[in-house]
Amino acid sequence: MTGMGGPPSLTADGRQIITSIRRLVQYVRISGRALQRHSGLTAAQLVALEELAKAPGISLAQLAERCCTDESSACVVVARLVRRGLVNRERAQDDARRVVLTPTEEGRAVGASVSRSPSAPPSPTCSSES
Repeated sequence: MTGMGGPPSLTADGRQIITSIRRLVQYVRISGRALQRHSGLTAAQLVALEELAKAPGISLAQLAERCCTDESSACVVVARLVRRGLVNRERAQDDARRVVLTPTEEGRAVGASVSRSPSAPPSPTCSSES
């Protein structure tokens, strides 16, 4: 514990870790911009499309879990993908209270083309099924 004299001083290892984290954040930001220029999709949209291609018919909650985000953020991403015609949002046939998400043909094609692109960074996922 430090005294009232201010923040603790970093060790050489601590500074190296912070520098590495900053470089990683910079790489993610630059890669995200390149991805958006290349495809017109944000990284979050691409990850959602990839997850929906792997598991069509999942719910918003399931998609959010697979994308390592909360439902409200996933809802915004899905709404944008629906507006672009890349995802369908439909009532489940077995339970009208449930909404299921599926990629459209165009959504599958866009997701696959971006994923195969040599300039596209690998998409992050928290799914243990990946």
